[in-house]
Amino acid sequence: MDPFSQYLEGIKANRPETSLLRVAQVCGVDLNTVAPRYADLPDNTWILVKDLAKGIHGLETDFFVTVAVWKQSDRILVEMWEMQLDVKNETRLFYCLEQRKIKIIESSEWTLPEVLQNGKEKPGWGYEQHWNVTEAGKYERTFHGFGFQWKGNH
Repeated sequence: MDPFSQYLEGIKANRPETSLLRVAQVCGVDLNTVAPRYADLPDNTWILVKDLAKGIHGLETDFFVTVAVWKQSDRILVEMWEMQLDVKNETRLFYCLEQRKIKIIESSEWTLPEVLQNGKEKPGWGYEQHWNVTEAGKYERTFHGFGFQWKGNH
C-alpha cells in the first residue's frame, strides 16, 4: 500500500500517523482538542471537504493535492500531500507556523514501486528532510536521509 493510502486508512480508523503526532507535539498543537479542516485540489481550485477519507481525490487524474489544517491559538499545523501518479511520486509536507511565521518544515518524498516492461518490479524508496527556522528567518536542516525501499505489496 502506498504512503497516501496508508494515511487515508489511518484517518478512517481515527489513528493518526506517528509522524503527524510527532510534528503536532513539536508544533504545540493538540490534535485531541482541535479538529482539522480538509481540502482537495483536484485541478486548479481548492475544494473544502468534510472528511478527507471521503474526499474527491479519487478522481481519474494523475495529479492532485490534499491538505489538512489545524489551528490552535497562534499556532497552525499544515499537512499537505501532493500526488504525481504519472511519475509514481507522492510527497508529504508538514508546516508549523507560530504567529503566521514558519517555524518547522518536514518533507517526505516517495517514488512508488513500478512494474518494468520485462515484468520485474522496481522497488520504491523514500527520502525525508526536516528544517527548523531560526528567529532570524534562516532555514537549518536538522535531518535528512533515505528512509527505505519497499515493494508494492507491502
